[in-house]
Amino acid sequence: MKKMYIICFLVFGVALSGIYIGSYQLTHKRLEAQEQTETTKLEPEPELLGAVSADETIITRKTTYVLEEYSLNDDTLSSEILTPPVEILGYDRKKMTEYIQEYMENLSPEEAGKGLISLELTSFSKDKVVLRKTYYQDKKKAQFYLDVQMGRVVVYQTEDDTLYAYTELKFNNLPEGLQREILAGKYIETIEELYHFLESYSS
Repeated sequence: MKKMYIICFLVFGVALSGIYIGSYQLTHKRLEAQEQTETTKLEPEPELLGAVSADETIITRKTTYVLEEYSLNDDTLSSEILTPPVEILGYDRKKMTEYIQEYMENLSPEEAGKGLISLELTSFSKDKVVLRKTYYQDKKKAQFYLDVQMGRVVVYQTEDDTLYAYTELKFNNLPEGLQREILAGKYIETIEELYHFLESYSS
């Protein structure tokens, strides 16, 4: 009988040990599964990071490109929606800033003659880019200015507003940007620049 008690006690102890070990392993697995779930939630997936970098703000063919021209002489602002120039496609804000700096450092004779004093990036996003050119013509230095009479461009002397010359340039045949400049008051500093201008737009 005593032997039977011992056997029963041993069987009961083994059963309790088995239950304890099984419970411990089950609890441990549940904790590991929970930790893995939390880690997965906290750590971003590589695919998401790739999607963010692919959405970098750059200029594309779909970007609306607006060019503004502001005249300090008469406080007028005009704007025109254009196709983004090929040379700036793929540019981000930093590259655009460098582009502007280089543009001003290597100013074309035409822009210098028009009195361009600054080029600013006033708005930048993947959907819309706005550049503003600011012009100022020193009337004291300019010898001539252009006007329109009877549909043709005429030249006046700045000093006394006297007529200097009639031209054969038809106002309506000129580019829209140049038409706006003439209407706003386009000044030309020297006789050489005047002849160069007239030759450039003569048919």
